[in-house]
Order: sequence, then structure tokens, then C-alpha cells
Amino acid sequence: MQGHASTIVVYDLGGLKHRIDDDVDWWADPVEELIEIRRRNLLIVGLGSDGFYDLDIVEGFDLAQNYSLSFPSGRIFVGPREMLTGGGDEPEPRYGGMFLDFEPGDYTVGIERSDDRLRFSFTRSLAFENNVSEPISIF
Repeated sequence: MQGHASTIVVYDLGGLKHRIDDDVDWWADPVEELIEIRRRNLLIVGLGSDGFYDLDIVEGFDLAQNYSLSFPSGRIFVGPREMLTGGGDEPEPRYGGMFLDFEPGDYTVGIERSDDRLRFSFTRSLAFENNVSEPISIF
């Protein structure tokens, strides 16, 4: 996938159903962002600037940064932050991003960047705590 964004999100639609009626930009509050990352519902990855990025999705690789996510429904969205669930809407890939389907469960999601190429890895695993104290970024 190739896309234009300054921030990429990864989440299971079932994991953010509780945000559907929140403000459309609820995620702009870093406190709310960190709550969802710690709850293993969401990854928001800052890229430093707008740009076009090639995105590789791989399975079973350990990458530079790894986080735990819960996939309750197995319907995963990867795309621009502006498409996050909220304001009564859920993402639609025609506006950017893509859907992936996985078996429901717990996953380690790895992220890595090399210039304008992003790599995301998805590996079925035991849940672990996302100990984050600030928003995630890969510049």
C-alpha cells in the first residue's frame, strides 16, 4: 500500500466501538491517545511530517518497535489518523487506508521505518503491557 499521511493508525474496529459517538477528533488529546494505546486498542504512529509512504505488511517478524494489540473482531484498519472511529463514523478505505483480516486474538505489532518505507509486522502472541508515556513516533 502507498499512502500520504503524517500519522498512521492500526486498530481493530471492534476495539474502538466505544469511541464511535465521541468527537471526530477525540484522538487529538494525547491523554486519550495514550489511554487507548495502554488498553491495547490502538496504535497511533507519528511519522514527523506529511509525505508519501510505501507500506509493507508482513507476518511473523520482530521489528524495531513492538506493541501489543487486541483484535477482538479480527477486522483491522491501517491508514491515516483522520480515519479513526469517531464522530459517528468508521473508516472507509476509499478515503485512504486498508483493511486486513486476522483471527481474533492478541497480537504483537511491530513497526519500522526506512526513509519513506514503513513496515508493519503482525504476529499472534500473548498479550503484554504497552508501557508508553508519550505518543509513539518513528522519524
